[in-house]
Amino acid sequence: MSGRGIVLTNARVITMDIDGTPPLAEAVVIDGDRITYVGDGKGLGAELTHGKELIDLEGRTVVPGLIDSHVHLVEMARSRLGLDLGGCRSVGDALDLIRQETDRRPEGEWVIGYNWDESRWKEDRSVTIEELDGVSPRHPVVLKRICQHLVLVNTPALGFARIPKGTEGLCLDPKTGNPSGIVQQDARQIVESHLKFPPQKLYAAMETTQREMLSLGITSVHDMGSDFRLLQRASSEGRLAIRTHLYVGEHELPEIDRDGTLREGHDSHLRVAGVKFFIDGSIGAHSAALLEPYADGKGGCGRLRWDKNTLKGLVSDLHERGWQVALHAIGDRAVTVALEVLERAQRDSPGGEPRHRIEHCELLPVGALEQIKDLGVIVSAQPNFVSMWGQPGGMYEKRLGKRRWEAVDPWGRFHRESIPLAFGSDGMPVGPLYGAWSAVNHPIHESRLDPVDALRSYTHGGAFASFEEETKGPISQGKVADMVVLSGDPTTTPRIEIKDIKVEMTILGGNILYDNLLRKKVSTF
Repeated sequence: MSGRGIVLTNARVITMDIDGTPPLAEAVVIDGDRITYVGDGKGLGAELTHGKELIDLEGRTVVPGLIDSHVHLVEMARSRLGLDLGGCRSVGDALDLIRQETDRRPEGEWVIGYNWDESRWKEDRSVTIEELDGVSPRHPVVLKRICQHLVLVNTPALGFARIPKGTEGLCLDPKTGNPSGIVQQDARQIVESHLKFPPQKLYAAMETTQREMLSLGITSVHDMGSDFRLLQRASSEGRLAIRTHLYVGEHELPEIDRDGTLREGHDSHLRVAGVKFFIDGSIGAHSAALLEPYADGKGGCGRLRWDKNTLKGLVSDLHERGWQVALHAIGDRAVTVALEVLERAQRDSPGGEPRHRIEHCELLPVGALEQIKDLGVIVSAQPNFVSMWGQPGGMYEKRLGKRRWEAVDPWGRFHRESIPLAFGSDGMPVGPLYGAWSAVNHPIHESRLDPVDALRSYTHGGAFASFEEETKGPISQGKVADMVVLSGDPTTTPRIEIKDIKVEMTILGGNILYDNLLRKKVSTF
């Protein structure tokens, strides 16, 4: 719903100013899409409240709109149109669902599965190509691992894709020399080029995805590599409810340069913010690039996805042209390359405040912390990864061994060194309160954050990472009216209970786009 203005009263407003303990307020006045008053209830005169809707929050907590600084909107929407394997707990569970799906589809139709995670299966292994062929001999099957860095296919899918021998990422069975059913990198892209999604179904799935995000208090996202033309069409048709800041692949830059409107930010809901590069893959897929081999004997040391000198040239050119760069680097070897690349760019063209980003930055080489600080790099991290895979005896410990597992995701160390942190989810799963709970309950005590600092990484941290701290981040006069009403205060709730706090209302640009409090009908699109 939207109206002439809103007054939130009788609230516990955590304003999230960037320094010190966040001040509290009792009331917020919204006029249009801006905040015009933040303070105590006694300051609410008739000139501020006249004609506006008064909402008594009865002591509930208000925080700034939450920013997920790493998502893939289009891919999240596509996953809703496929087979969800996220609930599987064994190879048999997955094969049963695939068999049921193929039985429902005409022969030859593609079956696309998402979210499988063999680290949660009792066999602790993935499905084989022989098993896939056994349940689906006449349907091409494509199964995307939860991290998106590893894809399983069956023989019919390989036949359709016709991947040339020697293609990067086409994995072969060492015994037979035939494709193993695992495709990554270039081979994966060839397979995925054959996957088609009806536009209207995809738009509907994108809208459902955004409604879920609004119900979790998310008002802005940083999209790390989606179909920018599709997002542009969606925005022009009023299908983007959430503020979206897009990081494109370098191959898309020529088209972006020809159409400067996206970068200049004329669209209030969509702007091209920077350029994204993948330096490595993921720990789950054994493709994160490490300085030492994986502890479980698989994957060697992972693999770098770029020649270092080539990447240095590309990033230096973008830096000189004023582009912000986001480098996906998970393993310590990849982080080493990312820092070398960024140091070269800033040495060759000093000055300014580029705010380049390292996405994930999970395992640090020696000396990296100091270098990150010196270069002014933003760490874009996903605390939900630790809850999913970083607990004692979990996937990270099995893949990396105890010593490296204990060093993964050192958010407390970043914070103590005043390194900017922007928190996101990568969709695994989406949810800032779940992420904040993960950050304050990190299994390694020195890597934990205080609740206030975790919340700041979802508010000011995200705004700073997209150069928007002048318009969003804290709740203060003149800022955009993006805020969230919560059932409890994440800064005072017992740490273990933070994930149980509920979002009661989400306000974006002065409009109530999610309402579980007043129970009024909300029109989002």
